[in-house]
Amino acid sequence: MAFFGFGKKSPPPPAKTPVKLSVPPKDEAAGAASAAKTGQPSAAQSQQAAQSLDFTKLSASQFAADWDLNIQLEDSSSAVHPLVEETAILFANGQDQMACEALKAGLQGQDLGHATEQAWKMLLDLYQVMGQREEFETCALEFVNKFEKSPPAWIDDVPKVKAATGSVPPLSLSGKLDASSVTQMELMQRTAAKAKRLSIDLGKIQDADNEGCRLLYDALRSLTKAKYEISVAKSKHLADLLEKKIESGKPENQEVWLLLLELCQWQGLQEKFENLALEFAMTFEVSPPSWETRGTGAAAPEEVVDESPEDEDQFPLEGQMSGGGTEVFRGLMDFASTRKNIVIDLTGLRRMDFLSAGTFLNVLSGLTSAGKTVQVRNVNSLVAALFGIVGVSQVATVEVRK
Repeated sequence: MAFFGFGKKSPPPPAKTPVKLSVPPKDEAAGAASAAKTGQPSAAQSQQAAQSLDFTKLSASQFAADWDLNIQLEDSSSAVHPLVEETAILFANGQDQMACEALKAGLQGQDLGHATEQAWKMLLDLYQVMGQREEFETCALEFVNKFEKSPPAWIDDVPKVKAATGSVPPLSLSGKLDASSVTQMELMQRTAAKAKRLSIDLGKIQDADNEGCRLLYDALRSLTKAKYEISVAKSKHLADLLEKKIESGKPENQEVWLLLLELCQWQGLQEKFENLALEFAMTFEVSPPSWETRGTGAAAPEEVVDESPEDEDQFPLEGQMSGGGTEVFRGLMDFASTRKNIVIDLTGLRRMDFLSAGTFLNVLSGLTSAGKTVQVRNVNSLVAALFGIVGVSQVATVEVRK
């Protein structure tokens, strides 16, 4: 059987200086020389910068401004097959065609041992990223014949080029809404101001008092006035809690009433809003708020807003990350600050460059040092190989996309 239509064997790529990623130089002079060749910081620079970071508070404000000196590479590349390592580095540098040719030549002419299936999956992911559907399908058929298992599926809804470097995950409010919730409201405002969009999950709120309702009501109104792209999930959960705290004709908990009216608008329940507004006017003898369309104006079914387990939020990384991913990782640290178990979803991540992978390693190392557990899910094979080189897989559980 022909090897997925390669034709003649491609000539070997021109000799080039191998990229050293693992064992650091023994002295600073060697480190400086290595940095000059690879474009990466020396071990001494990395260690000095890392010492300046304080991950214990897990706040974005603790990050040093100069992130490009924070890479600490692990001595882990020895377990990575040389072809896998070369391909991962070429891809991280945006050299897709060179990576593809290196993989094809390697799969034709070498015994890759335990790395054989990994290399095939990397080739499939390369075809996906490059938008080469026909080559992908031919390679997928060869994959089935060789390994007698299903290959990774072609993903139709991922654009060929995506410039985004990350997205804002759902910000989950939890516990009791009261005066102490001001911290969560401030985090909500900061996160929305950075990305101009935010998804707020209300499904974990256990109780609420009048002051807490005022804080959330004011925050939602402020975000709406700022014209940010806002979505609110699990609003019915909170609305059910609030309905138990109001009584028509009894002028108490006015802020609870106002928040409940606001949630009706986020759910798109205009008839319920109008009835509740009338009761509000009669109870407090004041004019009620007017109906305004919130979000997209359509109420998505609450039960399908979040398909992940209720006790698990996920922070997504998307697009093509380059230059260190500073703002995205600040968002990750904010997300992690209130969680013990961190789940990071890379379904939408096409590529991560070497510098961003090094910064990612530093962030995850800080989280695990603080006693948190980290899972990185749905990683494409190319990015997973880079993670194996820099050491991400040593500090977090990395699950490759199937």
